[in-house]
Parts: sequence; structure tokens; C-alpha cells
Amino acid sequence: MDYKGDSFDKEEQEANVVKNAKKLFSNLGFRLLIGTVLLYVVCYGLQYVLANVFEQFLPELMYKINTDYTYSLVFSIGIQYAVAMPLLALIVAVKMPAKAPEKRKIGFGWWLVFFIISYSLMFSSNLLGTGINVLISSLAGRTISTYNVQTIVQNANIWVVTICTVIFAPLVEELIFRKLLVDRCGKYGEAASALLSGLAFGLFHGNLTQGIYAFCLGYFLALIYSKTGKIQATIGIHMVVNFMGSFVSMMLLKFVDLDAILTIDESNPEAALEAILNNGVGLLLLGLYEMLIFALVVAGIILMIVNRKKFLPKPGEIVLPKNSTFSVVVGNLGMILFVVASVGYIIFTFIEGLS
Repeated sequence: MDYKGDSFDKEEQEANVVKNAKKLFSNLGFRLLIGTVLLYVVCYGLQYVLANVFEQFLPELMYKINTDYTYSLVFSIGIQYAVAMPLLALIVAVKMPAKAPEKRKIGFGWWLVFFIISYSLMFSSNLLGTGINVLISSLAGRTISTYNVQTIVQNANIWVVTICTVIFAPLVEELIFRKLLVDRCGKYGEAASALLSGLAFGLFHGNLTQGIYAFCLGYFLALIYSKTGKIQATIGIHMVVNFMGSFVSMMLLKFVDLDAILTIDESNPEAALEAILNNGVGLLLLGLYEMLIFALVVAGIILMIVNRKKFLPKPGEIVLPKNSTFSVVVGNLGMILFVVASVGYIIFTFIEGLS
């Protein structure tokens, strides 16, 4: 038997697999780059055009957009998710063969496990991102400006926030960053499609703090979609995660006078005690909520360890050579340009946010 010939044939086959895989991921990288550039152009361009139109013909509406957080949220989120994101989806999807993962039944128990692990990953990685932000700002001797979409969300009407961030955003994001991407590269395995999904989702957020937890959450949600074939599951999980981070926290904060708590004068024990007693119910509810979050984080870590074998990425119809996933997904011209451009934008916004 010609062992050398067999070995050469295997190496040649693996080289062809890697070449074709890189070609696919490079194509997706170019599409993500073009779509992201177009997204920013449309968002900023349409905001500029509409602002001038409103200023000319509807000055009262423009005044509300500039001064009212609720109007600002609807204005910015509406343009991004109703106009710009569908264009990004179109660029990714057009003339790209797709195949959805096989659908498998999942009970409520497994859905709950998926949610707890997802929330634990999101919260833990959010702490990491926040810590890195604090460290860099401390080294730079400056603070990071927090006036962004998150600031608007925290101050806008709670029901409008719920519609935008708990219903609309998760639905659009899951359809694009999970279904569209995974369906187009899932044949190369769950690890490759999850890496692309997480990376694209993290870079989409455009800043360091959100980017880190979005990558971790996006990677795991892509695994869930790949293993269950049900995008409804990841949409539901994403909605509940956002619900807890926006609606629940905002409702609880309404029971607490943060200004009174944050400005407590330690040299005046009577005033400090009065401020605490006046906010007793709110502080109790916040404490219970924090205990719930801590329990979810710990439970998520335990569930991930116990079920680690079930969450190991499986190979696709086309098996990539061992230890080649990262180089195949990221080590191509399209993805390199997409990552460099996205990271460059994140660095720019980070520096701009230092004050």
C-alpha cells in the first residue's frame, strides 16, 4: 500500500478544504464590511437629512428629538433597525447559498438552562469589559464619557425602551447575526459559524464594553441555534436577557432616589439614616435583584461545567483540519479588513469618549 501517496492525497484534500472555506469566510467578511460601512452612512446620513427636514418643517418635533430621551431613542433606533440593518442583511444574504441547521426538539428545561448560561456569560463578560475600560481610563488619567445610546435608554420612557430593546432589537439582531450568518457557513462546523457570529455581533456594537459581552453572548447563542435549529430559542433568550437588563433594572431604580443615596453626607449620621429609610423599599428590591443576578451567574457557571460536553462544537458536513478554525474564519482578506476597520472605529470612539 502506498502510504506516502495516501498521506499526500489527504494533505491536498485538507488544503482544498481550507482554501474553499477561506474563500467563503472572506466573501462574508467583505459583505460585513460593506454592509457595516453602509449602515453607518445610512444612519448618520439619514439622521442629518431628517434633522434638517424636521428643523425646517417640523421644528417642534426636532426640538423634542434634541431634548427628550424618548424621542431621541425612537429616532436613532428607528433609523438603525428599520432602515440600515435590513440593508446590511440584504448585502449578507444576496446570492449566498444557505442551509439552516436541523431542527431538534427542546423542552422548557433546556431552554431555561440555555438562558441561565447565556445570562451568566453576558454578565461576567460585561464586568470584564467594564473593568478593562476603567483600567485604560485610569492609565490615561481620564474618565470615559457615558453619554451614548445606553444613557438615552436609561432616561427614556420605559415602555418605549421595552419595545425597542426587548422586542425589536433582539428580533432583528438574531435574524441577522445568528440565522443569516450561521446558515451560510454552518457547513464548516459549529465552532466556525459561532466564531463568525460572535465576532460580527461583538464588533457591531462599536465599543469595547459592549463588544466583549456581545461576542461571548453571540458565540453561545450561535451554538444554541446550530444545535437546535430554532432561531425562536435564541430570539427568546436574547429578549429575556435584554428585559432583565433594561425593563427590570429601570423599574427597580424608580423606587430609589439615587441622587439622595449618592450624595449622603457621612459626617451627618441622622441625614444619612433618613435617606436610607426613605429609600428602604427600593434598596431592598435592588438588593434582592442583585442576589438573583449573583445566583444566575453562579448557576450558569455550574451548568456550563456540568453540561460542557453537550456544548462542545460539532464538525460540519465539511470537516476543517484540526486547529484550523480560527485561521480559516479570520485569516483571510475579507475578514481581516472587516476586523481592522471595526476595531479602528472602536478605538476612535473610545479615544473620543475620553474626557
